[in-house]
Amino acid sequence: MNKKLIIILGVLGSSMSAIFVRMANAPSLVMVFYRMAFSALLLLPVVIAKNRGELKTIGIKTLIMCIISGIVLGLHFTTYFEALRY
Repeated sequence: MNKKLIIILGVLGSSMSAIFVRMANAPSLVMVFYRMAFSALLLLPVVIAKNRGELKTIGIKTLIMCIISGIVLGLHFTTYFEALRY
């Protein structure tokens, strides 16, 4: 797929996310869960296929930092979605 097309789709998708959040009736935490889960499921096969060797060398400290980063990102999306409701 053309790199320009991927960038355009990414920009359009992230630009329109606020509209879709405003249109949704689900609670913010539910939308955040599904957004993060679908993103992880879409990226997981690519990451495993391209970085299998690097994934085996990840230390516990790096893994903990990744988990903390994911939690903070989830909190960010939760507050962002709640702000869009107002």
